[in-house]
Amino acid sequence: MQPVTLPNPIRILCSSLASWWLAHSMNPGFFAVATMLLLMIPLWATELLLSLAQTAHTPNKKATDKDSVKENTA
Repeated sequence: MQPVTLPNPIRILCSSLASWWLAHSMNPGFFAVATMLLLMIPLWATELLLSLAQTAHTPNKKATDKDSVKENTA
């Protein structure tokens, strides 16, 4: 199963504003859609920060391979 990626926050914000506009002009049920889309922005920010933290703490694979070669030859 492939990981789910969220859309960028500008698309979420524009969709939320469009839903808010539709709620005023057509059907009040779109208020719930607009609210749910706005609540996805903190999820996107959290995903971004966690992915940046994971890449910062990932060791360089080439460096670990060289170290293991040195250990095996010693």
